[in-house]
Amino acid sequence: MPEPLRMLILEDNPTDVELIQFELQEAGFTVISRVVMTEEDFVRELQEYCPDLILSDYDLPKYNGALALAEASRRRPDTPFILVSGVVTEDRAIEILTQGAKDYVLKNRLQRRLIPAVRRALTEAEEHRARKQAEAELREAHRNLEAIVNIRTAKLHEEMAARKNVEDALRESEEKCRVFFEGSTQGILTADVESKQFLLANPAICRMLGYSAAELLQLTIFDLHPQDALDYVLSEFESLARVEKPMSFAVPCMRKDGTVFYADIAGSNIIVHGRRCTVGFITDITTRKQVGELVQERAQRSVGN
Repeated sequence: MPEPLRMLILEDNPTDVELIQFELQEAGFTVISRVVMTEEDFVRELQEYCPDLILSDYDLPKYNGALALAEASRRRPDTPFILVSGVVTEDRAIEILTQGAKDYVLKNRLQRRLIPAVRRALTEAEEHRARKQAEAELREAHRNLEAIVNIRTAKLHEEMAARKNVEDALRESEEKCRVFFEGSTQGILTADVESKQFLLANPAICRMLGYSAAELLQLTIFDLHPQDALDYVLSEFESLARVEKPMSFAVPCMRKDGTVFYADIAGSNIIVHGRRCTVGFITDITTRKQVGELVQERAQRSVGN
């Protein structure tokens, strides 16, 4: 069942009010009417009542339809206003329509003109409300979307800042590693566990062995040790590859010119670009070994004497 049509009628002639209500009821409208005759009552009803439609006479004893339209436009701008008047000139009709009235109906044509004017005004009002609702929903959707975009933008900025911090820290760490790698007095060699080929060589090991870095990266661990030491070197290398903790061992090493020296190799396992590798820190202990052998030889002589 449709909801009643709430009417506010500004009219000082009770007979005209009855005719208006009769025509609406005959057209199938269920009407709840509030009828006023003065400006004071009209303003009060605009404040307290929420009409679906306003019908107003033009000529009233101390008021008129133009003033009523201005008041209604200010207080109830979305409520359609129809002028119902006994006599209205063309200029006055144009004026009232220009000021915002939806239509005007002459009382001598009430039976024929009122209902079409009311239906048209109510339809336009409903379309206007639907449009405003759609616009409000669109604005709300836009605000929600804007809020989501702002949140995601802020999150992206945070992620970018965090990523930059990580990248800066990584660059700093890489720079420290590079400085240590290149500036270390110990020789550093990294070899692939499977192929035994060298992957990295620092300047100290190049000076120690007499090779350039490019030359060393073409060699394997088998190229840097005398033939009679290879079994021991391979055993120690494989042991290093199996264990999780660093280990150290001393082996003879061979320079590019074929000369042999003794090296202490402290090694551990690392992952380089997804490959299992061992890194060795190599110290030339030839002099220390020679001094140790000399001390041991003198001690044996002392015992013999």
